Amino acid sequence: MITIEQLRKDYESSRVLYTDFLKEISNQLKTILENHGVTKIAEISQRVKGFDSIEQNIRNLKFASTIPEHLAQVKDLAGIRIALLFKRYIDPICSSIEAHFEIQKKKYIFHEDDQFGYKSVHYEVRLKRAACMPDIFDKFGNLIAEIQVRTLSQHLWAAASHYMNYKERKDVGKDLLRPLSRMAALLELIDEEYDRLLNQKEEYLIKADISDSLETLNVDLLSKILNEEFPDSKGFALDENMSSILADLFLFEVKTVKDFRNLLNKQKTKVLELKEVAFKIIRDAEPDVAPDAIDFSIQVIIRKMLDFEFSKEDRWGFFEKVSRLPAGTVGKLISTMEGEEGEK
Repeated sequence: MITIEQLRKDYESSRVLYTDFLKEISNQLKTILENHGVTKIAEISQRVKGFDSIEQNIRNLKFASTIPEHLAQVKDLAGIRIALLFKRYIDPICSSIEAHFEIQKKKYIFHEDDQFGYKSVHYEVRLKRAACMPDIFDKFGNLIAEIQVRTLSQHLWAAASHYMNYKERKDVGKDLLRPLSRMAALLELIDEEYDRLLNQKEEYLIKADISDSLETLNVDLLSKILNEEFPDSKGFALDENMSSILADLFLFEVKTVKDFRNLLNKQKTKVLELKEVAFKIIRDAEPDVAPDAIDFSIQVIIRKMLDFEFSKEDRWGFFEKVSRLPAGTVGKLISTMEGEEGEK
């Protein structure tokens, strides 16, 4: 029979392997999240289980034999958690995981009488040969990872209940049972309200008039207009801070859908002609750069429109001339001006 010390040595020699295995699993999960367009509303965390936890599980008789004969019997040694902001994405993400990995085991944790507030889907998975390079499969193909999929609210409950050692109702004193149940209900309500908010936002965008209305611009209306006017398929970087772009527009009193449409109608063509010039310069300087590898910042384009619309020619002409001066000239000019100011 193997001893705990022998198992510890096995663990220490395999830790780097499991760490690299988790990186590979995590990269494949990131691709799944990108395909669903949810990278901004998902968190991936990973860990190789510490040996102290394995030793504690041995003492608590959580293995079929007294001591696991080898690390492969510790199914959650490599663990990854996906926490999603919106509950609606759990099912499609789970479907993709089931298609992408070899599923060894799937388990649901439900909100039941003896397990309140804690919900998630747990998988034990192996890499699928067809989903990775041969050398990757040869290195990690025999290893198992545990993947947990839950919402951020569900994760909040799991973290709190784990800290307080509350996993079942029998673990909780009578006086604490009611407030804990109330917390579980509140977290479940948060998940429902987040999904409701997302649905309402989508309905709002479908119905929103972005043609020529006097409605005050907001982030959602701005995003809808920009997606229409500057499709990402044409090389525009739409994954930007819309709040910052909105602030730029409001600074110049471009505050309604109609105001923004007027700006676009007057200045868009001129700015896009400049973009084509910039692209030609890049292409001439770096002929190996693929066209689809170049993204043009929407915020820069909007700011240039505002420049054309509201700047004075003499002021901007001065800055354009200064920008063409040889390196160091501007510094000397400023020093000279400061010296003249001091003499006065």
